[in-house]
Amino acid sequence: MGRGKIYIIPNDDILADYFIEDVNNSHLDAIINFSKKYKLGYEFDAADYNKAPSVLALNGHLVVKTEDDANLAVFYLPDVITDRQIMFLYQQKNLFAKYATVGAYSFDNSDNFENYEEIYGIDNILKKASNKNLFYTKKDGENNARKKI
Repeated sequence: MGRGKIYIIPNDDILADYFIEDVNNSHLDAIINFSKKYKLGYEFDAADYNKAPSVLALNGHLVVKTEDDANLAVFYLPDVITDRQIMFLYQQKNLFAKYATVGAYSFDNSDNFENYEEIYGIDNILKKASNKNLFYTKKDGENNARKKI
């Protein structure tokens, strides 16, 4: 049995609906696999375990880490939530609501991964994500993807 899962719902630069991987050792390994699969060029080491999902969120990717033993789900919300990302959250609401502790780090439009708002509870997370989705507009050939940091 695995340690948990990682869910990454990419920004609009990546056409895949989502990336889900069982985590046996480290969530960081799954994030590195995501980067390799889509040739994103992220380079993280063991010291970046907590920083890596924040960096992804700052670049527009929605990240959810689950820890089964701790009965925990942690969300990393980008500044703007795409339609695909909000749809995923609502489709998986019941799955994530089963965790005893559900929290999120919500990032603004800065490039500082240490600048975030903490949110607790699936309903509060969905409310915040819905508000962030209001700022999503897809234009011809453009989107709200964050620059790579």
